[in-house]
Amino acid sequence: MIRLLLVDDHELFRSGLRSVLAEAGDIEVVGEVADGEAAVDFVRRDPPDVVLMASTCPVSAVSRPRGVLCMRSRMCV
Repeated sequence: MIRLLLVDDHELFRSGLRSVLAEAGDIEVVGEVADGEAAVDFVRRDPPDVVLMASTCPVSAVSRPRGVLCMRSRMCV
C-alpha cells in the first residue's frame, strides 16, 4: 500500500482526487493539507511514501517545504 499526502490549496480538488485515488486500491491517502508549510509539519509527524504537491503553489510557499520534504530518503515529491 502506497501512503500518499495531498498538498493543494483547493479543497474541492483535493476531495475529488482523494475519491479517485481511493478506487485505485493500492493507494492510501493519509492526509490532505493546503500549503507547503502544513505539508512539512505533517511529514515530520507521519512521513508518507509520496507527497503529491500542486505545481501551481507560489514559489515562496513551496521552495523551503520541498527542500525539507526531499531530505526524507524514501519519499517522492
